[in-house]
Amino acid sequence: MKKIFVDCRMDRRCIENLSTFGYEIVVINENPNFDAAVSAHPDMNVLQIGTRIFSCTNVHISGIHIVPFINGSNRVLEYPGDVLLNAVCVGNDFICRKASIATDALSYAEQLGFRIINVNQGYTKCNICVVDNDNKAVMTEDEGIERILSAHGYDVLLLRTHEVKLHPYKNGFIGGASGMIDNKIVFAGDITKHSEYLYIKRFCEKYGKETVSLSGSPLYDFGSVLVLDI
Repeated sequence: MKKIFVDCRMDRRCIENLSTFGYEIVVINENPNFDAAVSAHPDMNVLQIGTRIFSCTNVHISGIHIVPFINGSNRVLEYPGDVLLNAVCVGNDFICRKASIATDALSYAEQLGFRIINVNQGYTKCNICVVDNDNKAVMTEDEGIERILSAHGYDVLLLRTHEVKLHPYKNGFIGGASGMIDNKIVFAGDITKHSEYLYIKRFCEKYGKETVSLSGSPLYDFGSVLVLDI
């Protein structure tokens, strides 16, 4: 059964609209091992590879089996220690920064026969909005990810602007402000306010996906609208 994972601080309007999809909403609580701004981000705390869920030990999620691998600690992890789960599966590919991804997660992906695609960006999932798994279509603002994935046969829409908000940082990322639910690409905020909206809309429609704004606010990086099959 599909579950939608969200940051506990996601605004109410977004969560209300997500609830209309008919899937259980799982709220991620703040993880003291991460910087406060991203401490409850699903793409920092949870990763699904095949049927296995990897999660940080400090995350408390009701009704899900957690596979812990990070030893409990009171200190805030700095990069790259905070991106152990920041990866994404697209079709039969596992995209990650091999130097920083959790060893257990990487080994499991290899065990399942995934093609490992190494990128330089440790905040991999934050920077990737998956539009179509079968056709391997994604959106990103990261030029390095665009270059590497294009070389691996992906259709990549490279966004030139950085308009997603994430306080107190200069900006967030399109991957962290979006998610794919069935045949829709949902956005945490109003995607029509993005200056590259028409390119985004056409790219999504190319793969039969509808763009959906979850609220009327500017796009905000809540760590992805993460849909997992559990």
